[in-house]
Amino acid sequence: MPIGDRTMSALNCRFSPKNIADTAVTEADRFAPGQGLQLDWVIDDSRFVRKFVHDYFEQLPPAMKEAIRATLYAALTETPPTPVLFQWEARYDWVLQVRQTPNTKYTPGMINLIIGGRYAPDAHPMADEMVKTRQAGAGASKRAVTKAAKRGSRPAKRRPSRKS
Repeated sequence: MPIGDRTMSALNCRFSPKNIADTAVTEADRFAPGQGLQLDWVIDDSRFVRKFVHDYFEQLPPAMKEAIRATLYAALTETPPTPVLFQWEARYDWVLQVRQTPNTKYTPGMINLIIGGRYAPDAHPMADEMVKTRQAGAGASKRAVTKAAKRGSRPAKRRPSRKS
């Protein structure tokens, strides 16, 4: 998904070890508790891509959005701020993996956020069929119950056996 790669690249640039201190100063308030998840600000040059980023992250399950927001807020408000590496992978269901390596004497730590989900325009592969089945199933069962109630119960028809 090239547009997703571009998005992750822009996020990685803003949250990289080189830029994390500046991002912490200018953007930490965006991720404060109660603010919601806003990541479309990282795309400066394209209204289309900015809308894509907004729409994609808006469709995430609420718990995932809150977990990402809280992780980014923690990363930006730590002293020193912790860099974040964003990754996306194609998945059937939504998945969020958060990994953090601690600071050591020789190297700074880092947070890895791996977001798994469908390609942006992809709906659930069976979404239309599930809706049709639910609608047809509800209609069919109502019709069957109504029809049976009108005619009353009666024994099943049997054909005579040819063996005797």
